Amino acid sequence: YGLAIRTDPGLMPAYTNRARSNAELGRGDDALADYAAAIAADPRFAEAWAGRGALLLRYDRASEAEGDLSEAVRLAPQDVEARFNRGVARLRLGRAAEAEADFAAVLAADSRDAGAHLNRGRARAAQGKPGAEEDLNRALALSPEWGWGHFVRGQYLEGQGRLEAANTDYQRAYQLGYSNTFLIERVRQLSRN
Repeated sequence: YGLAIRTDPGLMPAYTNRARSNAELGRGDDALADYAAAIAADPRFAEAWAGRGALLLRYDRASEAEGDLSEAVRLAPQDVEARFNRGVARLRLGRAAEAEADFAAVLAADSRDAGAHLNRGRARAAQGKPGAEEDLNRALALSPEWGWGHFVRGQYLEGQGRLEAANTDYQRAYQLGYSNTFLIERVRQLSRN
């Protein structure tokens, strides 16, 4: 890809392909530099904004990611993946209403997107809005073997005071391989009872 860029600096996919390769090789700074070079070469290249935003999100830099992903969505409104990732960034930033709108747009493009249902449910729950549980249930109907999905629904149900149902989801999340400190301790407590 480096040779391709040196040969033709206007070959935009070479920048983003090299960035993805660098990211997969664990060279995050090099990947970010590749995306920055692509953006400098052509600020209208939405794929570079979306790619850098997704990588920043992966590195838990939600504020920076949200800005890049917003630019990607502005340049390419049909880019469902950029809109999804922007919703995740906004959810992490506590901007639940905006996140809900992004996930609703993703679902308008694909009503069977389990991740968009789950995250819209999270966004609705954060706002205390109706429809949160329906979204969580739909996500798990679409992806019943999703450990993290069961964990998220368990948290929601526990917040609603429905401890038995929450514990069922927590146990299922654990069985499916999802794990964190809270979940391990909860499953230990349940196994003692």
